[in-house]
Amino acid sequence: MADLFPIAEARGPKSANIIFFHGLGGDAYGTWSAAPKDNVSLWPAWLAQDIEGLAVYSVGYEASVSGWNGSAMELTDRAANVLNLLLVNPDLGVGDLILVGHSLGGLVIKQVLRKAADEATDRAEALSFIERVRKVAFLATPHAGSDLVGWGDRLRVLVQPSAATRSLIRNDQQLRDLNLWYRRWARQRGIDHLILTETRRLHCSE
Repeated sequence: MADLFPIAEARGPKSANIIFFHGLGGDAYGTWSAAPKDNVSLWPAWLAQDIEGLAVYSVGYEASVSGWNGSAMELTDRAANVLNLLLVNPDLGVGDLILVGHSLGGLVIKQVLRKAADEATDRAEALSFIERVRKVAFLATPHAGSDLVGWGDRLRVLVQPSAATRSLIRNDQQLRDLNLWYRRWARQRGIDHLILTETRRLHCSE
C-alpha cells in the first residue's frame, strides 16, 4: 500500500503543498537524494527552506521492476490507492497543490488526476483536490511507454516484469488514452507544467 511521508513543514502560514511521486525501482526518499537514507542531500526539503509557506511531501509505494524483487500494483489500481491516501490526509485539505513525478511517478500523477476528476461529482474532497492543482512537473516520464519495458515483456519468463513495469509498454492503448485525456483536461484547467526529458541513456535505478 502507498504511504505519504512529510518531508518538510511550511515556514509560516501554509499556502501550498508539493508532493513527489517516484518511479520504478525508487522510493519516497532515495529517488530524491544522492544516496539512500541521505537526508542531507534530500533536495525536496530544500524547497521549504527557499519558499515560504510551502509544505513538502513524498509518496512511497511498491514499484519493483521485476516480480523477483517484490510486488507492484498495475497503474490504475495504484492511482486509486494513492488518491484515497491523499484525500483522507487532513494536512493536504488546504493550500495549492504542486505534483512532481519521476518516470512512472508522472503516469501515477496523471491517473490520480483522472480518477479524482471521475469522482469529483460525488466526492467533495476529490473536487477540492483537482481544483487546487496548480502545477505539475514531469521528470523523464514515459508518456507513451518505454522500449526497455518492451524488451522486459519479451523476456518475461526470465525477468518476470511486475504489474507496474507491464503498465509502461510502449504504445500501450491505456497509456495513449490517458495521455490524450490528460492533455485535454490540463489545457482546460490551465495547469502550468515543467517537463524535463532524458537525452542520454543511463544504466541506473529510478
